[in-house]
Amino acid sequence: MNASREYKARLIWDELVRCAQTRPKATLYYQDIASLIGGIAYGVGHFLDPIKQFCEIQSLPPLTILVINKSFERPGRGLQMEDFNLNEINVLKDNVYDFPWNNLVNPFAEFDADESIDGLIKDYLNSSKEIKDISKYVKQRGVSQLLFRKILLKTYKGECAFCGGCLENYLEAAHIKSWEKSSSEERILPSNGLLLCANHHKLFDADILIVNENLKIELNEGKVRSKKQLQFAKSEISGLDRLRLPSNKNYWPDIDFIRERQKSATR
Repeated sequence: MNASREYKARLIWDELVRCAQTRPKATLYYQDIASLIGGIAYGVGHFLDPIKQFCEIQSLPPLTILVINKSFERPGRGLQMEDFNLNEINVLKDNVYDFPWNNLVNPFAEFDADESIDGLIKDYLNSSKEIKDISKYVKQRGVSQLLFRKILLKTYKGECAFCGGCLENYLEAAHIKSWEKSSSEERILPSNGLLLCANHHKLFDADILIVNENLKIELNEGKVRSKKQLQFAKSEISGLDRLRLPSNKNYWPDIDFIRERQKSATR
């Protein structure tokens, strides 16, 4: 049986951290990573991606930048560094070298070879696992957010709950009850989330667009700070009415979370 992507990311994370702490400063080739996880260099990007996403969510230096193409001596296309010049790449590398990675626990440490985020979601949606069984895997916010987003992509069928936009790269997981106020289980509970496009996520997080108890979208002008912001918000709510909801009512927004959010937003 092939090991899961998250398990291989677990192995790669440790190797990248070792590399970041090596002096003189070092890098790794794709073939080095392929040898570590038992694969081919061409497919390594697939296993680097969870680490790349985790670093982005946590606003960490881009640890995966230490993996370079042997022919070009720079990161490969999968890491989306094509638009960066060599000086910019070197600055980012220095940020990675200077960061105290030992202060972080490997975010994929809980994943064994047969366990993956996709597998956990499948088991949950098939009712063979409960949220409390999954929450042990998501002790860090970055992994939690990866899992939460994937759950919402499934339950909302890849469409923004406000506008129906379906470009996956621009769809984000928004919490109704904030991360800080949520329990570990509530942080990944579909009924505590909305799948939103980037614009609607920002307006929702700012409480400029809110959802009422009837699950209708409203403009909250009390949170608007300028005429320009108001104009933008009105353009983004134009034509919107009720949330686009999952077909399974078990995944609809929890009304208690909605009430709490609305009360806080309109104070």
